[in-house]
Amino acid sequence: MPTYNAAKHLGAAIESVLAQTFRDFAFVIVDDGSTDDTLEIVRRYAARDSRIAVHACEHRGISGTLNYALGAASTEWVAIMHSDDTMQPNRLERQLAFIAANPDIAVASSFVNYISGQGRKIGQFRSELTTRAAVAATLGRGHSIGFHHPAVIMRKSVAAAVGGYRDKLDGCEDLDLWTRIAREGHCVLVQPEFLLNYRIHEGSLSVRKHRMTTLLNEYVQFNLRRYKEGVPEVSLDEFFDILARMPFWQRCMHERCLWGDHFFKRSAVNYANGRIAAFLGSMACAILLRPGMTLAKIAAKFHWAGAIS
Repeated sequence: MPTYNAAKHLGAAIESVLAQTFRDFAFVIVDDGSTDDTLEIVRRYAARDSRIAVHACEHRGISGTLNYALGAASTEWVAIMHSDDTMQPNRLERQLAFIAANPDIAVASSFVNYISGQGRKIGQFRSELTTRAAVAATLGRGHSIGFHHPAVIMRKSVAAAVGGYRDKLDGCEDLDLWTRIAREGHCVLVQPEFLLNYRIHEGSLSVRKHRMTTLLNEYVQFNLRRYKEGVPEVSLDEFFDILARMPFWQRCMHERCLWGDHFFKRSAVNYANGRIAAFLGSMACAILLRPGMTLAKIAAKFHWAGAIS
């Protein structure tokens, strides 16, 4: 578990790990130079449970922190957890059963429940990547492999063999890693069980952060297509230079897509926090800017009927 200024939801996240039905694990928590009470909270839990190993580092960003945590892990199988989400009590037990039934697997994630900042269930996500054929089809279309990072369990050796999480890709570091693992022929799958509660809260609203995440995902997919064509990858700076050289009308269309993606993300956060008028406004903007994408995402990600508990 990487942590950074996560005091608000950290206790619930840690307690959900400690309450697992599978008990025989080491819990590596790496603090990325937090300036709030995060490190103090982690150390209090560590004093009560010997399975917790605390590492305090200077701020280096999520990719560097995750690579540090992988290096500190002493087992081949590593489960990732975020400091603002919660595990279902049987997550580790069920994931270990899944990888035992699929011995060739390198990375597995799961379905997730979406919860609000207050822990209220607001929806669910069911990935299509539950079969090898679906993963192969996604790669064949030149799309990155995306599933929820804090629901992942993976082989440490495979992640290390492809270079781990890459610097400068914070916000998209997970999609990049799964895509590189999958394109090298390793098996990645989503387990069709709801094993994680994924929190949607105010930190997801940043325009700059979401814009950069979307651009980084485009960068991953751009290099995936180059890999399939047998040509070298480009650096992130080279990719941004390619975008800057696009004709004016293409750049306008690209901006429209970026803003459509952002308003869809904003609508989810507004809904999670009960701001119905703001939710309707941001959803209307998303539909106006990217109607096909928005309606497809609504169908895939949210099951509104009966979602509110």
